[in-house]
Amino acid sequence: MNLAILLLLAALSLEGQPLRAFWADAFNRGFKNPADIDQMAENLSLAKANAIIVQMRRRGDSYYLRSLEPPTQDPGYSPSFDALEYLIQRAHARGIEVHAWFNVGPAWLASLGTPQDPRHIWNRHGPKASGDDMWLTVSSTGAVSDSVDLGRPELARYLAGVIVEPAKHYERDGIHLGYIRYPEQGDWGWNPKAVERFQRLENRTGSSAAQTPSGTCFRTGPPGCGKASWTSEFR
Repeated sequence: MNLAILLLLAALSLEGQPLRAFWADAFNRGFKNPADIDQMAENLSLAKANAIIVQMRRRGDSYYLRSLEPPTQDPGYSPSFDALEYLIQRAHARGIEVHAWFNVGPAWLASLGTPQDPRHIWNRHGPKASGDDMWLTVSSTGAVSDSVDLGRPELARYLAGVIVEPAKHYERDGIHLGYIRYPEQGDWGWNPKAVERFQRLENRTGSSAAQTPSGTCFRTGPPGCGKASWTSEFR
């Protein structure tokens, strides 16, 4: 089942009903152990909610076990606990839908050091990777971000696999995607492979940000598709 069909089914799942949902982010407590999920499910029921949108991917990691990415390094979470499965069980028993929320762009928080798991995208395609294996976005001044470059086709394939994989194993009711963008500050989108793709698709040469027409950012990605270009595109 492809991603478009999954999104359509999610849109139809509450058709005819008002959506009464809460968001649960992964930077606070709420779903990282059985006791917290039991309390969350009870609170949702008392609030007469019919859906919970819960962050299952934070920074290239997961709060569920049947995943293409490693468990999150979160002191409040046990890597052997399947938070998504347990939440689905408790929520569905009360008629509450579970929508899985994935952060797309951020790969890691560089201030945290290095992820422990060698499978983590930061270890495989982060700042220490070379050549085409380095997937992080780069600024026009050469600074390397801790977010991936959305102009990389192989990255899009990787992310699609990460997001669709849980649909094979979990009875989740919807998918929500966050941070589908370049970092807010700076002129990002200059990963060399992404620039090469831009030049090929737009028949361009050189590397000057001044050569980038505002309408190309959402069609082809970089270069220069950071905050400034977004603003000029939609003003």
